[in-house]
Amino acid sequence: MHMSWKRMLVNMKLSEIGNTKIKALGNGDQNFNVSISNNAIFLDLKDVFSKIDGYKNIYLKIFEDMSEFNFIDTSSVTDNGDDLPSIYGSIFLYEHTMNSFKCMFEYLQQEQRIQIDLYLLIALLHDFGKSHSLCEHYGIKLSDSHCIRSAKYFKIIIENNNDDSSFEIDETSFNIIYKTIYNHHSFIPEEKQSQFLEALIIADRKARKIELDFLEAKRDSDDS
Repeated sequence: MHMSWKRMLVNMKLSEIGNTKIKALGNGDQNFNVSISNNAIFLDLKDVFSKIDGYKNIYLKIFEDMSEFNFIDTSSVTDNGDDLPSIYGSIFLYEHTMNSFKCMFEYLQQEQRIQIDLYLLIALLHDFGKSHSLCEHYGIKLSDSHCIRSAKYFKIIIENNNDDSSFEIDETSFNIIYKTIYNHHSFIPEEKQSQFLEALIIADRKARKIELDFLEAKRDSDDS
């Protein structure tokens, strides 16, 4: 094959790869350029956009980082201190994150809570610190617990984009998200838990129950 044809085919392939990575996501009167190589994550983002009220660029950043740092192939149990049975190690971080989001969304429909974006962002962000590659990229110390690392990640992405008005979040909302993520495995008596922490604990536990049921059903199927 002539070299010029080879170059053309290579350029066509590179263009195809680029087109699958940079996508347009329409939402009402707004269009968002999305840098997500994994199509399943992109489709989940589209579904999330249909459920949320605001903070769209924050959600977009979160999903781009889940794609960039390969949450889809990262275990949801990455630290010795996660205090979870080893069986959960086969559940991936992306799977658990989306299960938590879905459980939180169902909870909000039942409870008819307002400020739904605060709850949904908390559900998505609560275990981001379990990605060691993400933490290393953002300069977050792995010696901290995954809860603290997750909270620090949220703080960093807001501070890194403080010149972008689409990332603006008021101080009260920021503190609710940050403190809930930071403390979500701290011992806090039920009567002193905020409504946001209470909701996260419920959604997280329900997500883990769904995952355990799946793993046990799979194990029974494999044994039969």
